[in-house]
Amino acid sequence: MSVLVNICKEEGTNNFNSFPPIVTRWLPSLQAAGISSNSDPYSGNNIGGFIAASTINPSNWTRSFSKSAYIDVLPPRSNLHIISGVTVERVVFASNNDQSGNKIVSAVEFSTGRGTEKQSVSVTKEAILSGGAFGSPHILQVSGVGPRDVLGAANVPVQLELPGVGQHLMDHLTVPVAFNTSADTAGSIHASGSDLSKSPAFNSYVNDAIAYINGSRLFDGDASFARFRDQITWELAHPSTSRIPSTSSEVIEGYRTIYQATLEKLYPTVGIVEFLFSINAVGMIAIQIALQQAFSQGRMYITSPSVYDNPAIDPQYLSHPADIVVLRQGLKLARVIADTPPLSSVLTGETRPGAQVQSDTDIEAYIRSTVASEFHPCGTCAMLPREKGGVVDARFRVYSVKNLRVVDSSVFPVSFSAHLVAPTYALAEKAAELILEDWKTTPTKKNSAYGMKGGLGRMWIFLFLVVVVGLV
Repeated sequence: MSVLVNICKEEGTNNFNSFPPIVTRWLPSLQAAGISSNSDPYSGNNIGGFIAASTINPSNWTRSFSKSAYIDVLPPRSNLHIISGVTVERVVFASNNDQSGNKIVSAVEFSTGRGTEKQSVSVTKEAILSGGAFGSPHILQVSGVGPRDVLGAANVPVQLELPGVGQHLMDHLTVPVAFNTSADTAGSIHASGSDLSKSPAFNSYVNDAIAYINGSRLFDGDASFARFRDQITWELAHPSTSRIPSTSSEVIEGYRTIYQATLEKLYPTVGIVEFLFSINAVGMIAIQIALQQAFSQGRMYITSPSVYDNPAIDPQYLSHPADIVVLRQGLKLARVIADTPPLSSVLTGETRPGAQVQSDTDIEAYIRSTVASEFHPCGTCAMLPREKGGVVDARFRVYSVKNLRVVDSSVFPVSFSAHLVAPTYALAEKAAELILEDWKTTPTKKNSAYGMKGGLGRMWIFLFLVVVVGLV
């Protein structure tokens, strides 16, 4: 008979994190393999194993997301208009610049589909793009903001040359090690059709057992990890031009800056791989190994003047040799965890890649044939100095445009050792604070759009929320 185990009670409530019993084997096996448990992974240090909190509304066990948490709770207000089912086609620039020579956004054009009538809304204060890592650079480029060669090839008149738009595309890549199991999994409980399988508590669990592994553990010691970093340092001093998909000297300098910051400031202290204990299949579990700090970066660029035509996305996955080495080491460590009690006692044989795949060459071949995205793209409108190919400044303002900002994951100049939802929410809250500062608007509990610090308050800016279709 299938049951759920309650382990972590949410403080001050009667709600529990509930999951199938096989999950209780995760943390003890990690600890036996030399990976400690992390009792406070949301403190800023998430190294180690833990059972992650899901974005679940504890009052009804349903998924909490940006609309339900930020929009649905708002009272009616006259200065918020949400239009769904439309696509922004471009931002429109005024014919004149401001006194400093900056472009001025005068309107935003949108439509309900290819070939339908274009509509527009005037911009009297600011326009804020929040189209995501693909949508925002796409809109900028079709509006004439981006690399001159890309715009020219797509027959888009250049309004503002910013060669970094669409560059620095980063993502989390994942590869599985899979095993047969004799234990109940979330997949087998779901397939049973039992009352438990239909319960909100069961359906709120989605692969919440995880771990973030630092470089020292991944490479079996500080000395080995230091040698690996030395190899990357050599690579940075002798970069392959094929790994930087731009000929712009500013963008190339930005790549060097990001690489150096990742190697010196992030690599020694953060988790460079994530392990995710996947139990969604019937009779099988997998340990997903996910690369967190990729040195491989790609780009996206338009191929036509229409936002309805998909852009070209060149992710350049595994183009830097460090990335496949990290995934290879992660796969080896995942096997160690699976072979460690108490998890090992309910596993009955490796199915992917299989016990026959042992050499570094064979493991890397498996990774290249199997690796997939975790769908955490960022970086394509990077917050960097303009002389290093940056697109936005430290206040989210697009360079050389008076009244246009980008607020989404595209502005992150480095990757996170975390799923992107929480960093993106935090980014939006910070952007709201800065915008309020710039307009000298003080939010109050009464007039705050979100009812919390960081809300848009009574800022007289048209908030344009769109459903961008056909971009990915």
